[in-house]
Amino acid sequence: MGVPDAPHRSAVPPRAHSACAAKPRPKQKQKRFVPQRLRVPRAADPLLAVLCWGVSELSHVPPPVMLLPDDFRASSKVKVNNHLFNRENLPGHFTFKEYCPQVFRNLRERFGIDDHDYQVRPQRQ
Repeated sequence: MGVPDAPHRSAVPPRAHSACAAKPRPKQKQKRFVPQRLRVPRAADPLLAVLCWGVSELSHVPPPVMLLPDDFRASSKVKVNNHLFNRENLPGHFTFKEYCPQVFRNLRERFGIDDHDYQVRPQRQ
């Protein structure tokens, strides 16, 4: 019995040019986009902008037929990050919490105060 001189060769050709043997791609930095939660209010005075934003958001919601006890406990928070605006009494970064938006909307309707007039009134003073 003799020892074979050459190694055994299979009938399948080697995969030299397959997709697995391609050059590895350079690592790219993964971009992570953080979606904005709320629209950022823009105005000369951020506090007035937040008040106007709250009224305009409610204008797209149909008014309830009757106020429920949950409406008196409801609130909405708006975070304002405006690094270009800074005053002694109001910083550039603050959180504004609006209490009972549906209740105050109902009160404005009962007393005949227009939403647009309510938005513009603080700017006149």
